[in-house]
Amino acid sequence: MLNVLYKVQARIMGVSLTLFLFVFATYQCASAAAAVKTYGYFSAIYEDTGKMPDDSNDPGEFGIPHLNLMFQSTISNDFRTYLNLFADGAEAVEIRNVWGEYTYRDYLKFRVGKLYRPFDLFNEKLDALPTHNCIEPPELFDKDHLMIPRVGDFMVHGTHPLAGHLMKYSFTTGNNEVVSSSKPVSWDLNYNPGNILIGTSGYYANEKAGSPVALGDGAPTGGILPWMKSDKYMVLGGYVQAKWENLLVQAAYWTADHKAIRDTALVRTLSTSTYLNADQQKRFGLNSAVLNENGDHTID
Repeated sequence: MLNVLYKVQARIMGVSLTLFLFVFATYQCASAAAAVKTYGYFSAIYEDTGKMPDDSNDPGEFGIPHLNLMFQSTISNDFRTYLNLFADGAEAVEIRNVWGEYTYRDYLKFRVGKLYRPFDLFNEKLDALPTHNCIEPPELFDKDHLMIPRVGDFMVHGTHPLAGHLMKYSFTTGNNEVVSSSKPVSWDLNYNPGNILIGTSGYYANEKAGSPVALGDGAPTGGILPWMKSDKYMVLGGYVQAKWENLLVQAAYWTADHKAIRDTALVRTLSTSTYLNADQQKRFGLNSAVLNENGDHTID
């Protein structure tokens, strides 16, 4: 079954046309051994700027700024696999997720591979939908300043009935933030009594190799700042979601406590390569003879 929904929005400013194409496709292929489901969406844009002031004709531009394809295969009642492909600008394809899962019972499942850790209401869902009825993007997973790494490599999870409803748990480990011997752990526990979902998540890491992103090379892929030599930190919080007819209410609170040590050489590089206000200079100890290595900080 293929359902296609497209929306064309024309704006006349000179001659300008913006085309947004959203494709939702569900395809199921069944055989004696496996069933494969494919889901995906992409956006396409065409811009025609018309006649330019220098009398040259611009032929316009066509692009695919966003593409997501997801494949799930059910090999047996006990084993399934998942693949999530992403392309930003449709120039290079990135494997966001690839994992296999074995089910012993509903209350005990094992997942191995490159996987999104269950955390908050959104981490596992961000790629599945093109838009979200929530604060967009969720601040916890804002790509400009992530509070935790989104990806792990091993998870134990399951569901268990409680008072007529389901309680869901997960424990995830795996170091996707830096290459070191540290193995951070995260956990998620939620309970869904009818129209209300109540949950809590946590993450703990003791990274001694610093940030995986060099200073000046962009935003970190987790909670460690680029000028830190080491960082031991924990993120804790909770969330709630309530539904009443067509009304959806979501709320969450998170706090991250960091016990970090700054790399003084990187701090000096930072001070000469960018503007630091008076409070930042004081915090780094740039106004004193000895730089302040204490990088402890809390984020709420």
